[in-house]
Amino acid sequence: MKKTAYILLVLCAILASCKKNSGDTDVLPKPEPEPTGLVTAGEFLKGLQVTGAEAVQFDSTNNSYVVRLPDGFAPDQAEVRLALQPNIALEDATGKLSADSVIHYNYHGTRALPFRLRRKTGSRSFDFEVYFRFSGAPQIDLLEKQLQVYPSYTQFPLRYRANVGSIPSGPGRPGPLVKIFNTRTGRTVTTRFDDQFAVINSDLGENVLTDDLMNVEVTLEGQKSVVFEGVKFIKGKAVVYPSPSYKYQFLYKDTIQVFGDNFVAGQRYSVRFSNDFLASPMEAAARIVDGRSLSVDKIPADLPEGSYLMSFYESDRLMGNGTLHVSYHETNAIESIWKGSLYGATGRSADPLSVGRGESFFVKASPVSYGHHDSDFNVNMLPRLRLRLAEKTVELDPELVVFHWGIAGIKIGFGRYTIPPNLPAGNYDVRGLFVNNSESKPYWSKLQVK
Repeated sequence: MKKTAYILLVLCAILASCKKNSGDTDVLPKPEPEPTGLVTAGEFLKGLQVTGAEAVQFDSTNNSYVVRLPDGFAPDQAEVRLALQPNIALEDATGKLSADSVIHYNYHGTRALPFRLRRKTGSRSFDFEVYFRFSGAPQIDLLEKQLQVYPSYTQFPLRYRANVGSIPSGPGRPGPLVKIFNTRTGRTVTTRFDDQFAVINSDLGENVLTDDLMNVEVTLEGQKSVVFEGVKFIKGKAVVYPSPSYKYQFLYKDTIQVFGDNFVAGQRYSVRFSNDFLASPMEAAARIVDGRSLSVDKIPADLPEGSYLMSFYESDRLMGNGTLHVSYHETNAIESIWKGSLYGATGRSADPLSVGRGESFFVKASPVSYGHHDSDFNVNMLPRLRLRLAEKTVELDPELVVFHWGIAGIKIGFGRYTIPPNLPAGNYDVRGLFVNNSESKPYWSKLQVK
C-alpha cells in the first residue's frame, strides 16, 4: 500500500513537471509593437549612398538628399544604394513592396528621384527625393534655332549631354535662369525654366516676336552659362489634339473638338480633309470656342468613309495637322503608321512615311489594343498589311510590340512590319487585313518604299 502511494506521488510530480515545461514552450515572443507618433526619416532609412558621388547630404527640412557628382561623371544612370532599417521595404512603381535596395535612375536633366519606403507590417510610409547636381560646365544642345512661341508657354528643344543633373538642382530651388538678348536693340528678357522640359509658362510674345535674331543664355545653378546664338522666335502653330467621341474613332454625326493653343477671337478657322485618294481636299468650318479649343460641328456628309489628314487653318495660315478615320459605325482601321521611337504609339502620326527596303516600321490599328500591367497581348490582335502598287501586291506579317506608357499607367499593343528586301520602289497604298476577315480602307498616306 505504501509502495502504491509512493508510485502515485512520483507520477503526479512527473505530470506537474511536464505541464510546467509544456507551458514554457507555449509562450511565444510578443510581436514588436508598431511605432506610434510622428513619422520620421530615421524610422525608415539609415542612410543613402550614390556610387561615384563626391558627397551626399541629407536635407531634413525637405526629407531630401542632395548628391554632388564630379565633373565628367558620365554613367547613363546613377546607382542609388539604400541602407534600410529593419522591417522596411522599398515600394515599387505598382505600389507593391520590393526586395530591392538599389535604384538606378536617369539623372540627366530630369526631375529629382522620388521613392517611398514602407513598413512590411502596418501602413506607415515615408517619401524621399534625391537631387543630383554638378559644378562643372554643362554640355547642352539647342536642337532647333527657330522656336515657336505660344500665349501660355514656350518650350526650348534642349538635349542634355553631360554635367547636367536634376532640374531644379535642389529642394525649393528655382529652375535654370534664362536670358534672351536682342542682338540688334540690346534689350534683354530675363526669366526661368519652370520644369525639366525647358518650358517657360508665360507669354514671351510681346518681347521676342520680331524679325531680329536673339542670343539665349541658360544658367544652371552653380554652373557656367551656356549661350546659343542666332535664335529666331516665331508665332507657334497650333498643337492640335482632336478628341473623338467614340472609341478613338470618328462617326459622321460626331463633333470634332480640337484642343490646342493660340486661337484668336475674330479670326476665321477651317479644317481641310485630304488623303492620297481624294481628288481634292474638302473643307469644313471650325468655330472658336475659346483660346484653347475649336469645334468642327459637322463633318461633310459627302466625305467618303476612310482615313484622312486634317489640316487646320487660321485664315490661310496652316496652324497644325491631325488625323482621323471617319465611318458610319465602329470598324477596323489603321490609325497610325510611323518609324523611330516606340513612344509614337501614344499619338497619331501626321507625317507621310518613307522606308527603305529591309527597313522596319510600326503600325497601330484601330480599335487600339491597350490594357494595364497584367493585360495579355498576342499577335492575333494585329492586322496583316496589304501593300499595293498597280498590279503588285504584297502582304506583311506583324511582329507584336508592347509599349509601356508609364505616365498613363497603360500598355499599348501594336505591330512592327519589315519591307522585303526585293520589293520594287514606289508609293504603295496600305490596308489592314484583320482576323475577322475584314479589310480596312487605305491609310490616308501612301507608303513610299525607297
